[in-house]
Amino acid sequence: MQVKRAIERYGLDPDRVVAIPGFSRQHVDFQPVPLASDVEAFLHKRHPVFFCYVSFRPEYRLPVLRDAMLRFRRRYPNAGFIWLGFPSKELPAARDFVGCWPGRERESLLLLGNLAHDEFLTLLTRCFAYVRTPACDGVSSSILESLALGVPVVASENGSRPTSVITYRGKDAEDLCAKLIGLAASYAQAKDQTRLEDAEDNISRTADWLLEEPSRKAKELIRGFADAD
Repeated sequence: MQVKRAIERYGLDPDRVVAIPGFSRQHVDFQPVPLASDVEAFLHKRHPVFFCYVSFRPEYRLPVLRDAMLRFRRRYPNAGFIWLGFPSKELPAARDFVGCWPGRERESLLLLGNLAHDEFLTLLTRCFAYVRTPACDGVSSSILESLALGVPVVASENGSRPTSVITYRGKDAEDLCAKLIGLAASYAQAKDQTRLEDAEDNISRTADWLLEEPSRKAKELIRGFADAD
């Protein structure tokens, strides 16, 4: 609604500005697919494994995430983290960032680029939980996908997270680590509480709204001719 109000300030008719979430229930329809051999090897070797959908940009706070990972592995030394989502232009910088880490720390991380939708959701469902670091991403469609698939989410607090998301203070690695430890300690309960209520068909809502707009304009035109008579 904040975006809607901001657009309306440009003088547009409020009736012509509609806020429809980008996430739709169709987004969690997928066909499970085989994962790459290095991904399978990592999943079998490490536990728990956390799914981290990130980019090599400041708002993703990768140094904070790294610090939290180090802290968490002091309690759970066999834990693993998968960083994925890097576009091709960011992947070299991400590899350079990780390349200077000590050997054991590097071994606890699997670095991936972008994945196709089916592969992305297959991997998400194979992981222990989803860690979401940026604070400027609103609700986040990937968080809603995770909840709909029953995968617990730990995310930076931004005032827009769904109620079943475990939140932490965005720049606080110690708090993120504490939330990961708490999740690991009470995983069955967290898993049971992870759900997405009433996922809507927002693709159809968008299509309906777009189809209604020409119809509304036609009615206004007809009304204008009638008024002219």
